[in-house]
Amino acid sequence: AETYLADTMARIPGNSYFNRRIEFACVFEEFYGGRMKLLAQVMLVICLYSQIVSSIIATAQVLDAFIVFVNPSNTAYALSVEEGMKVLEWVGPAGHHAIMKDCNSSVEAPVPFHDGSHGDLLITLGYGVLCVLVVPFCFQNLDDNITAQKLSFLGMLLFCGVFVWHFQQQGLVTQRVPMIGDSFRHMVGSIIFNYGFIVTVPSWLNEKRTDVSVNKAMWISTSTATVLYIGIGILGAMAYDSVHGNFLNTLASPCSDDLTRISAFLFAIVCVGMSIPVFCIMIRYNLIVGEICSERMAYFWSIVPPWMISWVFYTGDSFNQVIAWSGQLNNGPVNFILPLFVSLKAMEWFLYPSGGTLDEGSSAGTSSRFDRFRTIVKPLPKMMDGIQHHIAWTMIVILTALIGVSILFSVFCMNTVYGVC
Repeated sequence: AETYLADTMARIPGNSYFNRRIEFACVFEEFYGGRMKLLAQVMLVICLYSQIVSSIIATAQVLDAFIVFVNPSNTAYALSVEEGMKVLEWVGPAGHHAIMKDCNSSVEAPVPFHDGSHGDLLITLGYGVLCVLVVPFCFQNLDDNITAQKLSFLGMLLFCGVFVWHFQQQGLVTQRVPMIGDSFRHMVGSIIFNYGFIVTVPSWLNEKRTDVSVNKAMWISTSTATVLYIGIGILGAMAYDSVHGNFLNTLASPCSDDLTRISAFLFAIVCVGMSIPVFCIMIRYNLIVGEICSERMAYFWSIVPPWMISWVFYTGDSFNQVIAWSGQLNNGPVNFILPLFVSLKAMEWFLYPSGGTLDEGSSAGTSSRFDRFRTIVKPLPKMMDGIQHHIAWTMIVILTALIGVSILFSVFCMNTVYGVC
């Protein structure tokens, strides 16, 4: 879907080499008109908001755990808005084995203020520190953030290496990872949520150097991320019987050694936390280029609402449901279905500018036209040019079916207690 979207952008008149400043929603305006642009813009903002809010919550929770880790009194702090800005304290478990006797079996790491017993509207110290560290980067441009993003990538590789070592020290038990699991609720939504970066492709294309290969950059980065997802996921599952909530909280818990705990704290800040400015900047770009609002209001809408939403959802587990449902209802369609549809429209317009359709003509005729109108992106090998639109339709059908089944499964599981839920 990401290479198809890049190919579509290259088919926009005057943008063969990405010379124009075109953001995600503007792609749909080029081929479908203003109404589709507005729909794409709304879905884009919802998608990026969900990514920002989840990153804020996950990082702030780990930062609060870090404060407990470095504080001799083993205490985290928060301001209670409900109690007139009263300072609250949360005292963590004392000692390395305070969570449970057997840390190798099932770790439920305590998260400061997460259980809601101190109220729902809190400003924790970790949340405040994250805001101070990250918000200044949200006012920059993407190219200004490049050094921080490079350091974030190197840090991710380093910390992942530490986590793999930790899993090995814990002991890898293959029986903990069955071929088929016993719970599938929101599975597709969660996977889609983690791949919800396709809407950011236009912003990257606008900023990249001209000598950077679109195809190589996309395939290498996506493949690397997939390998890390699968590798860390399987090894982590083999190391623990079960994990509750954010896995970083488990790695940062007293059950882990100090090196792993520090790596988890730094991973949250350097890797997860530094993704927040990127998404905020991309929202701002889309609002300004799409002429949705003024530049000043674009700064406001890209920064303030996500932090307010994350503050409201900081305590409790309700946002986990929001993540899963947004992945199924919004992030899946806007990242996968819509880019493929606009790609089909772009191919149809390119191949049959007089008003024909992709169903007309033979495969050979279609292939010869692609020889003439092939873009610099080349989303598929040349031998597959003639069936590029067939592959797009196949992906649309498969992804729509998966998302539909996942939604039905989630709705069904809301009112049942079956093990598969």
